[in-house]
Amino acid sequence: MKSFLLLSVFLCLLLSSPSAVKAIQLDDTIDFLSEFGHHMDQVQCLSEAIYFEARGESISGQTAVAHVTINRVISPAFPHDVCAVVRFQNSSGVCAFSWVCDGPRIQNHAAFERAFALAVRIYNERLVAGINSDNTQGSTHFHNDTITESPWAGYKETVVIGRHTFYKRSRG
Repeated sequence: MKSFLLLSVFLCLLLSSPSAVKAIQLDDTIDFLSEFGHHMDQVQCLSEAIYFEARGESISGQTAVAHVTINRVISPAFPHDVCAVVRFQNSSGVCAFSWVCDGPRIQNHAAFERAFALAVRIYNERLVAGINSDNTQGSTHFHNDTITESPWAGYKETVVIGRHTFYKRSRG
C-alpha cells in the first residue's frame, strides 16, 4: 500500500509539470519506475525486519538490526537482495529470521511506520549512497538475549545494544 502511495505521489508530480513530461523519455520513465518498484520492495522487507525483530528497542537498536540485514546483503556469504536475506530458509525449512516462518501480522501500525521511515533512511544511506553508518561494526548476526542463548559460538561479539547482542565471523 505504501509503495502504491509513493508511486502515486511521484506520478502526480511528474504529470503536473508539462515541461518535466517533455524532458523525460518514456523509456527512462519506465526504467525509473521499474527501479523504484524494486527499491520499494527492498525497503518494505527491511522495514519488516526492523519491526518484527526490534520494534521494542531504541532507535539505535532498530538501526543495528537494519545494519545486520544490509551487512548480509553486502557479504558474499548471503544473497545480495534484502528480501532474499530476510526471507531466507535453509534446506530444512528453518528461517533465518524466525518470524518469517511464523507468518506474522503487523499489529502496531505506528511502530511499523517508524520502522518504514528508518528503513528508507538506512537503505538509502547504505545501498544507494554508499554511506557506511553501521553501528554494529560489520555484524552479520545477532540474537535477542531475552529469547535464547547465543547460537553464534565461534563468532566475535561486536556490540550489545538493548536486548540484542551482535556478532561477526571471527578471522583466523
